[in-house]
Amino acid sequence: RAYFKENYAKTVDKVSIKLEELLHGQAVETRVFNNWLMIMAAYATLDEEIELPWDYTETLQLAVDLMLRQNGEMKNNDDLGHFWKIVGYLASSNLIFEDGDYKLVYAKEAGYTKMENGKWISQKIAWIEPKQLFYLTTSRVFSIYKSQCLREGDKPLPESTIEYYLRNSKAFLFETKKESFKKIDPRTGAQEKNEAGKNKRTSTTAFVFDYAQLNISIETNGGEANEEVPEEFKSTFKPVETQPQIKFENNPEKDDLPF
Repeated sequence: RAYFKENYAKTVDKVSIKLEELLHGQAVETRVFNNWLMIMAAYATLDEEIELPWDYTETLQLAVDLMLRQNGEMKNNDDLGHFWKIVGYLASSNLIFEDGDYKLVYAKEAGYTKMENGKWISQKIAWIEPKQLFYLTTSRVFSIYKSQCLREGDKPLPESTIEYYLRNSKAFLFETKKESFKKIDPRTGAQEKNEAGKNKRTSTTAFVFDYAQLNISIETNGGEANEEVPEEFKSTFKPVETQPQIKFENNPEKDDLPF
């Protein structure tokens, strides 16, 4: 203990220089660097007095690799948080519309449609406990997000980057094609009607998230009954014998998707 107290401070300076050399000029947030510096300085201090079973140089390089990974993940989370903040603003400002650009569904199971071997197939996923699912359309919302960033003087993320961040976020469940939404007139926010006066709907790609894991709060219609979805917009699921359902009845801790 006395040796550690006497030598730790001066070891910090030496380790700091070594870590900076191993970073080769790659930028890292100060708080991330300092957190790893404290750990590695403690290790280096003990390594001079006690024979440890790890190579000093290899351990420092591993620390730098982990530091860079953590720094990248923190940046991703910051960028993703900003994206969801803008989505929340767009919804509250009626620039994107419930059931037209996004929707909340409380369900114990959900279906998704995808292209496989040149054919559209529909499958179903089930959970032990119901989830509040947040469906978000992609093309229009991404476009409005970009415009809002520019209005605020921020640089928007490229669409491919947003998609990557969303797909790899903890809240992401799956992507579905041909998801039914109301066809909204962006000028009025009202649902468009056809020549017969019936409400129009459209099918589009949507990302589906576990709403409880999103850092977002969006007001919904408060239980207002949604219009019945026409048959042509409903998913047709495969028979049970050819469509496996994902259930974890024997292990309640795995109440999530395996991807």
